[in-house]
Amino acid sequence: MWKRDFPFFIGECEKNWVRPWIWADYCWNHRDFLDWAPKSIVMSNWHFEHKDPEQRLYNSIKLAGDAMY
Repeated sequence: MWKRDFPFFIGECEKNWVRPWIWADYCWNHRDFLDWAPKSIVMSNWHFEHKDPEQRLYNSIKLAGDAMY
């Protein structure tokens, strides 16, 4: 569902001159998200339960695109 619906919602935002923003928690269990997610989205990590002490996830997000942090 994410791979089908998410790009649609991103397109609707961008069509209306709105910058899409999401929480980054989906990446915690779906690392392939960074491969297919539009690079125009802004991602915020909320530092909740999942800790990544080596910051591998943050580095992956940063490498995936400038707008994703």
